[in-house]
Amino acid sequence: FGKAFNAYAGETVLSKLSRDGLDGRSAKVLGAYTIEGGQDLPLVTPAEAEIEPKP
Repeated sequence: FGKAFNAYAGETVLSKLSRDGLDGRSAKVLGAYTIEGGQDLPLVTPAEAEIEPKP
């Protein structure tokens, strides 16, 4: 199930996001996440994503 969910998120959400020019922008994400360890950042698998314009 996890692999299928990641593939779906990649095709329907992440493939539509341009990665150029993301520095300095805020993101709103709805999805599932895991935290592997106390020092690690959360790993988010998005179902929806919104990137706000640069300030």
